[in-house]
Amino acid sequence: MARPIRNRPNARRVPAELSRDDLVREIERSGTALVAALALVRALDEHGLLRLATDVVTEEDRVLAVLTERVPADTVRRAGENLRALLSGLRDLDPDTVAVLAAALPRGLREARKAERDRAIGWLELATTLRDPDVNRGLRMLLGFLRGVGRAGPAAR
Repeated sequence: MARPIRNRPNARRVPAELSRDDLVREIERSGTALVAALALVRALDEHGLLRLATDVVTEEDRVLAVLTERVPADTVRRAGENLRALLSGLRDLDPDTVAVLAAALPRGLREARKAERDRAIGWLELATTLRDPDVNRGLRMLLGFLRGVGRAGPAAR
């Protein structure tokens, strides 16, 4: 069974023992980081993740054994292949476009939830709605996306 690499050559070495003065200096230099670390630890504890992380680290052999016993090898292999394909696709995305989409997603979902409760849309309302510049721009983007998916799909190969 593979073992994790424990030696990190670029990690800053901390002496095994510090004098009290050295410890105070280290705390003073790291004040902001310590406060952030404490906030992170508190959040992990409040959500039950600190215990989980501790168990995973201290019982890693047992956790790996349980995972390998309960998760079929073909599932792990397929998940790995899917993750690799997904990461490969994400590599080609423009970060600015992803940032715009990520910012627009919550607003779009709120609008979708609001529209979901509305009555059925009629032809006249649909024609009027298409004249809304935001709706028109979104529809053009969606159609362009669908065109790109269709061109890249299996039938296009």
